[in-house]
Amino acid sequence: MTSWVRTLAGLGLAAGLAACASPPPGAQLDPRLPTEIYRAEVEDEPHEVALAVHGWGLSQNQAAALADFAAGWHATGGALIHIHVPTAGEPATARRFGEMVRDELSDQGVPDGAMQMVESGEGGVLRVGYVRRVAVVPECGVQWSDLRKSATNQVQPNFGCAVTANMAVQIADPSDLLGPRPSDPGDAGRRAVVLDKYRKGERTSAQTDNRADGAVSSAVQ
Repeated sequence: MTSWVRTLAGLGLAAGLAACASPPPGAQLDPRLPTEIYRAEVEDEPHEVALAVHGWGLSQNQAAALADFAAGWHATGGALIHIHVPTAGEPATARRFGEMVRDELSDQGVPDGAMQMVESGEGGVLRVGYVRRVAVVPECGVQWSDLRKSATNQVQPNFGCAVTANMAVQIADPSDLLGPRPSDPGDAGRRAVVLDKYRKGERTSAQTDNRADGAVSSAVQ
């Protein structure tokens, strides 16, 4: 067999193997790893607190609820807060109550620019809310298979679900599931010092602090 014939045979074999390895168009591919079967999704949902309107101001329980509300708002990135002031019933009283709610949130560190007063047709109830991101946990244990056998050598249906669910509920900010947070800007001054020392052939690491040295004492028998 000549060299060009062997070359053509090799190319044909490689093309055939590539065709076998490629999935047909529109085919549903299985996850590469068992832990990729279940994923925690991120969705937007409204989060609000309903407060009964009082002419004499906020009650102790309402002030505590607004404090918890503000703490959650700070932890989730600070979306725009809507204060829904009811117009039915006694609108003047509701307006004054809404201003008290706004002042209470301001005392909790919420900027005035992050709050907006809007009118609501609901009477006697003032609602304070914003849209926050939440992690949607997969539902485990929906289907079960016989763990004693696997004729097709496939992964069990629930494998990886509990791990994904536990990780999702432990994440403080679900937005981290969408991508990494932006990095802090670099220290330009330190970078200039290191580059200058590098060009001079000097050591670029920090000086060793001898006061931080220590030794393990030996026990006297």
